[in-house]
Amino acid sequence: MRVPGGGYCRIGQILNYFSGLRLNILQNVIKCLLLRRIALVLIVLSQTIDGQVYSQAERVSPNNLIFNAPEADENLTGFNQLSNFLRCVNQRQTTNCHSYRASYLKSILLEYWFGYGTGISREALVNSPADESSYIRRFLRRYIDEGRSYERGGILYPTQELIKNIVEVCHLSGVPIRFNVSKCELRVAPGLARGARELTGRCSLEDRDLSGQLIRLELALWEQITDRTGELMSTSDIASRANIRKSTLTTLLNAAVTHKMLTYHVDDNDERITRWALTPSHPRNAQMFNMLASKFPEIRLA
Repeated sequence: MRVPGGGYCRIGQILNYFSGLRLNILQNVIKCLLLRRIALVLIVLSQTIDGQVYSQAERVSPNNLIFNAPEADENLTGFNQLSNFLRCVNQRQTTNCHSYRASYLKSILLEYWFGYGTGISREALVNSPADESSYIRRFLRRYIDEGRSYERGGILYPTQELIKNIVEVCHLSGVPIRFNVSKCELRVAPGLARGARELTGRCSLEDRDLSGQLIRLELALWEQITDRTGELMSTSDIASRANIRKSTLTTLLNAAVTHKMLTYHVDDNDERITRWALTPSHPRNAQMFNMLASKFPEIRLA
């Protein structure tokens, strides 16, 4: 039945208008959802070199390189990648003179979130042998309050702020990543995340109250060993390579000497220069040495 005064036409126009409006709203929603994903993908593409893909990164992951890789050059590549990643992660973390325990717990969370792409149960972490339950609970409260993690149904996940932080870390350290549809959103090679946790976890009860920046100091010394440059590193060399302020580094070095992790001597040609070496007998250094010795048979600590 025709509506007087051209009703068909007006009704049709109204229906077409609302139909178009719904379509525009739907298109805008889809665009908003896609734009963020595209932006993150562009970051990955910008740091992907010569078509390098995740499967290649996993093939040369630090876990494989340290324990199972057949070629020495690949071993070195993997160790350097792990070292760069762990250094960048550590630089982004809030550290103080007693923060090593927290650094280890963070490495466990990062392994689950970005190595395996899954959340981790609060209960499982609290009851794990990683540290005292009371300390883990305090750490998690603080970590959530800082906006680094959130909890859903007893499962801990990374916040968008932390995910963005890890994307930047991977970009700076040259670590390939891939995105997935999960609350964690992205993954690095599982061996890389596992290797970072294992290296951070070389900590005894006596060592765990040291600064979280200790790992950067150690990595600088281990890199010098694997680079086979021969001459021991000076205080200035370590500060530059580890990106640690000299005032902070002095405190770190003194603590490491007190815990018998390091030894030092005055340079033979310049008394103003102090050179540093890892103590072979310290359990922390011995564990790291054993991890590397099978792939670098020529390296020496003494």
